[in-house]
This record gives sequence, structure tokens and C-alpha cells, in this order.
Amino acid sequence: MNTIHAATTGISRFLDQSIRPLFDMHAQPRPIIDGGHLLRQLEQYVRNG
Repeated sequence: MNTIHAATTGISRFLDQSIRPLFDMHAQPRPIIDGGHLLRQLEQYVRNG
């Protein structure tokens, strides 16, 4: 089954190009060490925005 030309492939590429720069800008300075660290960082983000 070849899905390279499927409509969802185009949507996926568009979203990747649109969202990836924002994700990279905000995620790079915050490395994830383990699951507990991720949860603490997420809680801090929710509190502080």
C-alpha cells in the first residue's frame, strides 16, 4: 500500500512545517531527563504559562 500521495501525507507535512518551528523554539532549552522531570516541567508550565 503506497500512502506517499495520500491527502493525510500533505496535511502531515503542512502541520510539521507550521508547528515544528514553534516546538523547537520552546522545547530546546528544556531537556527532558526522565518522566518525573517531564511532569514537574509540565506543572511549572501550567502554573507560569
